[in-house]
Amino acid sequence: MLGIAGSFVAIPTLYYTYGLAQRFSKRRLTKELFDYAKFQIDREVFKAVRYLMKLTWPYEKHDLSLSGIQKFLEMSWNECAEIQRSNDKYGFQIFRHWGISKKAIESTLENPLLIKTLNEDQTIAIIELLKSVHALELVSRNVSRYFELTGETASGFTIQSGLEMNEQNIDFPDRYLLLRSLEKQKYEVTDFADFPKYAIPNLLKCYTPRKSAVEELVDIIFSFNLSAKNWIGMTGDELILDTNNFRLRMDYQYGP
Repeated sequence: MLGIAGSFVAIPTLYYTYGLAQRFSKRRLTKELFDYAKFQIDREVFKAVRYLMKLTWPYEKHDLSLSGIQKFLEMSWNECAEIQRSNDKYGFQIFRHWGISKKAIESTLENPLLIKTLNEDQTIAIIELLKSVHALELVSRNVSRYFELTGETASGFTIQSGLEMNEQNIDFPDRYLLLRSLEKQKYEVTDFADFPKYAIPNLLKCYTPRKSAVEELVDIIFSFNLSAKNWIGMTGDELILDTNNFRLRMDYQYGP
């Protein structure tokens, strides 16, 4: 009788233990999926911010460190406008192809397993980021609307196709490198990005923002910065930059 009674006590205990383990596994799975979704979006935010910093400052002046990124995101509208007005750009800084970034963000939104780990505000923040990236893509597709040629060409630089350097670089067929010429046929990689074929002849040409378009251009950049800060602020005030969970604390509160 004692053995039977003990069995009746053990059964609910086993169910309780199983229930705890199941809830723990579910919470762990949810966290892993959330971290993966955040990593996907953070990577594109980081890439876009670095690109916009290159679009804002000359190559020799931009600071791509964490403090530089924070300074850029905290920049006022007027400060950004003044920098845009006073600095020319190379075509390499303007014509970027945004297809890879858009696809990465869209794939997160289209994945039901990832989306259900996000709350409504976080999902809206991703949509706002996607809209901002689309606006940036329109700038790169309509360069003549926002920029005009200065008649000068970048000196001391050359461009090189990734495929020409290594025919196995088939994952990024539109990738090009901006190489700074050093001495004795040596080069230093200054930048790299993906470009549409029609833009290649213009990558070393110099452009200046059109006076009539500076405010619209700054609005687009500023809108992306606000979207990026919202996303960072509502997902832990940090950027996850690789699969080893290397994190950068940003200390932003979401909301404009």
